[in-house]
Amino acid sequence: MARTVHAQPVRVRLRLKLGAYPPAGRFIHQAIFAKALPRVAVRRVRRSEHPGAPALARAVEGIRGRGIDAGEAQWIDRIEERRAEFGAREAPIRSGTQTGGRTRLPPRHFSGVASIHRPWGVFLQRLVRELRPRSCVELGTAIGISAAYQGSGLALNADGRLRTIEGAPWLAELARETLAELEIDRVEVIDGRFDDVLDAVLADAAPIDFAYMDAGKDREQNVVQFERLLPHLAPGAAFVIDDVHWSREMNGAWREIRAHPQVGLSVDLWRLGACLMRT
Repeated sequence: MARTVHAQPVRVRLRLKLGAYPPAGRFIHQAIFAKALPRVAVRRVRRSEHPGAPALARAVEGIRGRGIDAGEAQWIDRIEERRAEFGAREAPIRSGTQTGGRTRLPPRHFSGVASIHRPWGVFLQRLVRELRPRSCVELGTAIGISAAYQGSGLALNADGRLRTIEGAPWLAELARETLAELEIDRVEVIDGRFDDVLDAVLADAAPIDFAYMDAGKDREQNVVQFERLLPHLAPGAAFVIDDVHWSREMNGAWREIRAHPQVGLSVDLWRLGACLMRT
């Protein structure tokens, strides 16, 4: 059995403001987290004996803008145009809070802070392209930017389906709007609390080849959701988790997940953590 390989992040001695991306200014964010770290990660991933390592390495190169074909580039431009259009809206969005109240937030919050940024969206798209998954699941949809990147990969593959779960009905509707405007029809948005709908969705989607989780910011929640996913993951499946360095809680969840015995290869991309399960 091939040993588990964990591609570690470069240690950068910067005190980052957690909870906002770019965390240390756009220049540092692009130069270090979207350029330097992927370059180091690719070299380490390529040393792995996992059969999916070459595909993962090529997807990581996408963070730096490498290996993107014309069809992928067209989709990236369309998705980013949708993001920009949404963020430029003037009317605040009335959103629900965890305590049942209502708050008003600017659209740019949902298109920026609450949505995956372009380099890592490209990574999701490229990973879908490389692995050609048949069944995909996403936990946490927001306005549908990450789902659009994954869905665009499925569209280019002309195969596969993504089920994405969003706990806030008003966000689920915004995600459906995003996907409809982009004419992505390989994504199904499911609104409902994870405790209510997750088990049924996972059973319906199994065996799952690709899972992306952006469903909370505490250690216990993320570890529990990962453990619920595990029995439904196909051998060699890809598992990606967002915001692994958002806080100490998230960092702890990521360390626990990547150390799981069923993980055959993991890579820390600072914003994202990616794993390939054992085959």
